[in-house]
Amino acid sequence: MPRGPLFRAHLLGQSLSAFAPAPTVWSETIKATLVAPFVGAGPAAAVGFVNQAATLMSNGLFTLPCALAILALQGASPWFWACVIHTVVLFASGLAVQAGARAPGLGGWLIKRFPRFEERAKAFSEHSRGIGVGARGPTAMLFVSRCLQMAQYGIAAHAVGIHVGALHVVASEGVHLVAMAVGVLVPGGLGTTEGAFSLAADLLNTTAARATATALLMRCTQLVWVLIGSSVALFTREPATAATS
Repeated sequence: MPRGPLFRAHLLGQSLSAFAPAPTVWSETIKATLVAPFVGAGPAAAVGFVNQAATLMSNGLFTLPCALAILALQGASPWFWACVIHTVVLFASGLAVQAGARAPGLGGWLIKRFPRFEERAKAFSEHSRGIGVGARGPTAMLFVSRCLQMAQYGIAAHAVGIHVGALHVVASEGVHLVAMAVGVLVPGGLGTTEGAFSLAADLLNTTAARATATALLMRCTQLVWVLIGSSVALFTREPATAATS
């Protein structure tokens, strides 16, 4: 697939889903829709499922060092246990999503239910089984993206006047990930992240006002990406397709 349309699909999926409920699901749906004309509906859907699973697993894995940072700062506090539960639930959910996509029963059910989509269902099953359990490549890259986001939180905290150390920065990402999971059905997580940071002010060694300001400053980055994605969607044309199926 040409890199230009692939980049456009990722940009639109990531930005336009920022304020949607269950944003990862919307993001992967948008990307799969834009990629499908080039690679086929079955492979595009399989990649969407794998990315969804990798997102869950990477978020779960990343919360583990966050939990350890919180343990070092506050001991076995409610935030520590929230991160531990988050790690277990999300990693297990990611494995379950990928296992479901790889299971032959799903493809068979789709064929029985929608016979005219037989070829697409077979392609979906074939490509899903072609990706190793754990989706190590995508999971690792998404883990790296969380590292970058953690650095953003450190910069945002410094910008609002919070003097934090490395452990506080790692802990802040844990608060963010837990808040995302709790507010997953809230459009864009509006209010849940801000509320979580307000409650975690003591953990972050600051006041509730500055903790909330950190979350609001990070929210501004979402607005920037929505503006970029909307501009791309409105003022650029969808590239010509190379293949359909």
